[in-house]
Amino acid sequence: MTKREFFEAIVNANVEAEVKEFAKAGLANLDKVNSKRAAKAAEKKAEINGPLVEQFNTILGDGKVHGTAELAEALGVKIAKVAVIAL
Repeated sequence: MTKREFFEAIVNANVEAEVKEFAKAGLANLDKVNSKRAAKAAEKKAEINGPLVEQFNTILGDGKVHGTAELAEALGVKIAKVAVIAL
C-alpha cells in the first residue's frame, strides 16, 4: 500500500486491515526515529552540560547563597544556561 492509497482510504473512511497495518508500521518507524533522535540529543546535552554541572556543584558546595548572575559569570555562560544546569 502506498502513502497515496493510505491517505485516500482515510479520506474515504475506507479503513481496512491493510490500512491499520500500514499505520501501525508507520507509527513504529516514527517511534524508532524519534528514540534515536532523543538519544542523540541527550548524549549531546550530557557532553556539553556535564563539566558545567560539576563546576556548578563545586561553587554551590561552599554553602553560601549564590545568585544566578554570579553563577553565570563564574561558569562563563548566560543566566538562562544556569537555569538549565540547575534543573
